[in-house]
Amino acid sequence: MGTYLVTADFNTNGYGLASITCSDTDSTTDRIVRTATIVVGASESVTCTFTLRETRGVTNQMIGDYLRTRNSFILNNQADRTRRFSRLKDAGISQESNLSINTPLGFAAQLPSPIAVSLNRGLLSYSGSARGALGFYNSRTGSANVPDIGKWDIWSEGSFNIFNDHNTQSGRFGVIHVGADYLLSDDVLLGAKAQIDWMNQAFASTNGKVEGTGFMVGPYATIALGENLFFDISGAWGMSQNAISPFGTYTDHFSTSRWMLDGALSGMYVLDGWTVRPTLAFSYIDENQNPYTDSLNVRIPGQRVAQGEISFAPYVSYDIVLENGGVLTPWLEMKGHYAFQASGTLSSKSYSDALNGFSASIGTGVDWNSINGSSISVSGQYDGIGTAASSYGVNIGVSVPLD
Repeated sequence: MGTYLVTADFNTNGYGLASITCSDTDSTTDRIVRTATIVVGASESVTCTFTLRETRGVTNQMIGDYLRTRNSFILNNQADRTRRFSRLKDAGISQESNLSINTPLGFAAQLPSPIAVSLNRGLLSYSGSARGALGFYNSRTGSANVPDIGKWDIWSEGSFNIFNDHNTQSGRFGVIHVGADYLLSDDVLLGAKAQIDWMNQAFASTNGKVEGTGFMVGPYATIALGENLFFDISGAWGMSQNAISPFGTYTDHFSTSRWMLDGALSGMYVLDGWTVRPTLAFSYIDENQNPYTDSLNVRIPGQRVAQGEISFAPYVSYDIVLENGGVLTPWLEMKGHYAFQASGTLSSKSYSDALNGFSASIGTGVDWNSINGSSISVSGQYDGIGTAASSYGVNIGVSVPLD
C-alpha cells in the first residue's frame, strides 16, 4: 500500500515518451514531466506502461528528404532566362505570349495573351512582363496612350507542381518569382528578384507530413559576351519556416537559412536556315536547418543540405520556306542533366533519391508558321533516360491570331 512516484529519463538516446497509462483509476500520469504517480491499495496490483517512440532519427531523415526534394524543385523552377537574353538580343523588343492548355490526349490550344500561361498534366506555370504586356496591347490597338517604360522592365513567373514517387512520398510545390531589371547598355542587363516558395510532402511510411514556406532575394546580371553568346548569373539568400508532424500525432516547427547560385552560358547561331542554340547551365543551393526540441522533449539536431545540378541542352532547327510564304521548321533538342548531393544522406527510394544522378531527355518536332500569324506544332518527348522512371508524350499545338 502507498503512493509511489516513477520518473523516466531516456531522451539522450533520441527516444521520446509518447504516452503513460496505468491499469487502475486512481493513479495519475503526466507525460510532459515523464512521471507516473502510482496509488496502490490493499491487495491491489497496478501496472503502468511507459510507451517510447524513437523520434530523432525518423524526424531528422524526414526533414532531410523534405529539404532535398524542395531544393530540387527550386533549382528546376527558376525564372526562364529567355526573356533576359531577348532583352539584349532584341534591344528590348518584346516577344508574343500565348495561353496554352495541353489536354491529356496531347492536343494544345494556344491563344495570344499578354501573359503566357501553360497547363500540362501536373504542372501549371505562367510568365509575364510589363514590356510584354505593353507590346501586346500596342500591337493590337496602335494606341499612343501606351506608356513608355524606357529601359526598365518588371516581370513575374510562377509554377505549381504535383509530384508522387509512387512509393511512399507525394506532395505539392509552388513558387512565384518577381523582379525588375534595367538595360544598362546593349550588352549588359542588371536586375533584382525575389521568390516565395511553398511545399507540402506526405510520408506514407510513418503517416507523417512536412510543409513550409520560404523566400529568397538577390541580384542578377545578363551579359552579351559576343554577338551570339550570352552569360547569365544570379544569386539569392533567404530563409524558411516549416512545420513537421513525423507520425501524424503532434506538430513541431523548425526554421532554415539558405542561399543559392545559378548561372548559364548560352549561344544562338543562325546560318543558311540552320539555328543552333546550345546552353550550359549550373545551379547550387545550400540550406541549414536550425536545431529544436520536439513535442516529446527530444532534441532534434540541425543539419546542412547542399546540392547542385549541371545541364547541357543543345537545340538544332532548320527553316524551310514554302512557296506560299509559310515556314516549316523541324527541330531536335537533347538535354543532359546531372544532379549531385554535396552534403546530407539520401533515403533509399525517396523522391529526392530518384532525382539524383544522371538523366537525359530528347525531344523532336515540326513547327509550321503561316504569313498571317497562324501556327501548328507537332512534337514528341522522351524523359527519364538513365533513370528507373521514364515518361513520354506527344503534343499538338494550334495557334490562331485574334486580331
